Amino acid sequence: MGSTPEGAVVRTPLVDRWLWPGLAPRASRGGSLVLAGDAWHPMTPNLGQGACCALEDAVVLAHRLAGAAAVGSDAMRGYEAERWARVFPLTALAGVEARWCSGRTRRCARRATAW
Repeated sequence: MGSTPEGAVVRTPLVDRWLWPGLAPRASRGGSLVLAGDAWHPMTPNLGQGACCALEDAVVLAHRLAGAAAVGSDAMRGYEAERWARVFPLTALAGVEARWCSGRTRRCARRATAW
């Protein structure tokens, strides 16, 4: 990295949003629109579970819709309820891990420059 020209390095912030019960956006507000993947539960890449969760969302949503008489709020609410138990702890854990690693990285960088 030291020999890479500054203009060649692209820095983009990592964004996450913990899904706290009662504060998190709903996956669906009824009707035929539903959020999935990063649109509903973005997480930092520390655990490597973001894409996995998006694929799981797609599978669960497909099963819910296949069993529904029509696309509607019952299938969407079922999808949200089923996915919540999986994505809530992962978003929280990824956020904690990101903050821990970030602090540790800064401490390690300061120590390395002191040597």
